[in-house]
Amino acid sequence: MCQNNGASVQPSNPFLRAYMPYTIDPLSIQFTETRHGVNATARILFDGKKVGTIHDHAERIVADVTFSTEEDRAAFAIEARRILATVFGKATHHDSAFISEYARALLQQAEEELLKQSQDDHISDDRA
Repeated sequence: MCQNNGASVQPSNPFLRAYMPYTIDPLSIQFTETRHGVNATARILFDGKKVGTIHDHAERIVADVTFSTEEDRAAFAIEARRILATVFGKATHHDSAFISEYARALLQQAEEELLKQSQDDHISDDRA
């Protein structure tokens, strides 16, 4: 699952969570178990178009996030700073820290969606 290394990755305001314009394609998530924990890789989408990829490594404080273009990175960083007031208790970190934690929040949402879908499928199978 998503590793957050003790940092809060969810926006504190549930209203903001509902309006995050970026998403992660839940079906693109690939988990890899390592001796340090579980790593995850997934596609970041904006309006259904792939704009980046998160590579979340369990042993790293900041996730690696790559983007299709520099413009996609800049737009994601702006949105990350809008959604997350602070990262690791500070508002003065570089964009990469905000990008990492926003991408991890999106990954966590996608994981929750997968779990819910799995539970819903299980309940549907039980009723059939």
